[in-house]
Amino acid sequence: MPICGDLSTLPCAGLAMPSLDKSEASARAAIAAGIQGKFWEMRDLLHRDYLDWVTLSPAAFRDWILVHAGIWISTFPPSR
Repeated sequence: MPICGDLSTLPCAGLAMPSLDKSEASARAAIAAGIQGKFWEMRDLLHRDYLDWVTLSPAAFRDWILVHAGIWISTFPPSR
């Protein structure tokens, strides 16, 4: 068995940085995108369009992700 085991079973709550207002939403979006096989597309989108979303509220940012990333909301991991 690899040292990391099955990465899909690792807890991901530690990815978010509480001091950054969109940290949890972006971490959850990355996880959802990964589940859908779109992790790298999500990463590229977040980096490329940073100036478009950085000033959004956390709620508006989540909506922006759903519109621009083309990921399914049902795969967003639950909020803490």
